[in-house]
Amino acid sequence: MAARAQALVIGFGHEEAKIALCDRLWAVGFRALPARDTVHATDLLTRDEPIRVALVSSEAPDPASLIERLREARPAEMLRILLVGMRPDVATIDAARAAGAKFGLWEPYHESELRFVINQAAFDSTRGDVRDELRVPSQLAALVYSGSGRKPTGVYNLSLRGAYLETPRPTGSGANIKVEFLLEDGPVVLQAEVISTNVPGNLRKANRPIGMGIRFTEVGDEEEESLEKYILLRAGIYDL
Repeated sequence: MAARAQALVIGFGHEEAKIALCDRLWAVGFRALPARDTVHATDLLTRDEPIRVALVSSEAPDPASLIERLREARPAEMLRILLVGMRPDVATIDAARAAGAKFGLWEPYHESELRFVINQAAFDSTRGDVRDELRVPSQLAALVYSGSGRKPTGVYNLSLRGAYLETPRPTGSGANIKVEFLLEDGPVVLQAEVISTNVPGNLRKANRPIGMGIRFTEVGDEEEESLEKYILLRAGIYDL
């Protein structure tokens, strides 16, 4: 089994909030390294095992100063910094950005958003270039058409090649379905195949909602353009 990527956690005054974030990081595939203070954080950052991403609490007394200290220990190209928590005022965001923070994630957020932003930070996905594997968290609604009729679903995440649909009644793996994504600019209808399901029971994946993963089998130029526009807009909202 591959080792989990590590994420530094710092600036959380309440122990409960720090523990909760560490648990959420584990649920999306990362190992949290909570730092007591900037001295401890510097020690962690200068160890041999690389840390690619740091999460700084937006509710720390002075997030920008924390970020500046992290920058002194690890340059920007080696450490991406994420401001996380309740959305602060504009001055705090501006100061954090100037100090070197790249992303912001504000409460309330779900695991799909946390996974996306952490992966963007840790693996430095190319901004502005939608790749097949760029899968953004979504709050879209969709309709699924299959042999059993039509049913509404939520879109948990979306890429140019597939999606994960949140539904209490997922269609079985291997089935061919039609999905209508209700985008703001107009619906996009695509043919798809169900490639995985997550259902209640012993085999349920706890870090993913009940639902199904699908792969698009037919995507025309117009449909791809509409999806690409949505994906870029959605990805961009997490940039500071």
